[in-house]
Amino acid sequence: MFIIIVNMFLTNYTVDEVKGVGERTYSKRYRVTSNWVFIATWFNTAIVIQLANSYKGKGGWLSSVFNGPFNDYSYDWYGNVGNQLLMAMAINAFCPLIELAVERSIEGIIECTDKGCRCCSKKHNYGHYTTKHKTMLGFIEARAGVEHELHVKYSEVITVLFVVLTYGPGIPFMYVIGVVHYFIYYSVARWTLVRTVRRP
Repeated sequence: MFIIIVNMFLTNYTVDEVKGVGERTYSKRYRVTSNWVFIATWFNTAIVIQLANSYKGKGGWLSSVFNGPFNDYSYDWYGNVGNQLLMAMAINAFCPLIELAVERSIEGIIECTDKGCRCCSKKHNYGHYTTKHKTMLGFIEARAGVEHELHVKYSEVITVLFVVLTYGPGIPFMYVIGVVHYFIYYSVARWTLVRTVRRP
């Protein structure tokens, strides 16, 4: 669970930092964002857990940093570290559903406050929608939906692919979790693209 929370923080931090750099074109900014988000999340998911549990021998500064019990892949490594990685990827597979539920809840609260938390109101009425906004532009902005961040989603998909390909030969169930993740991700992305994403 900690890995997923750190990945969410790294994703948001990387997106904000790349926006602050000020690339000249949107396509270059999106490319740089997807590359850096992928590198940060893949390193955090696949490499940090490996380094934290590795043992580099006695003496030197590496022994104080890498003082885990495993110096190679073994039965115990798969039982401890592999199990943690498998659980992190299993939880990560259901994160798109959790993100969708949170986003829809926030949109519902915003819409409810815009209507005044009533279904029938004497506020401005645009068609069959009731709103507190005085202009049509404000109403459209409030109900337009969120921007589709394809560059961030792309880097998440590539991260899952690389983690599955990195540890799949040793942990075959990782392939099953990858398939489940992609099925859930595809279903959620298709639904949000049609229902909630802001139209261009």
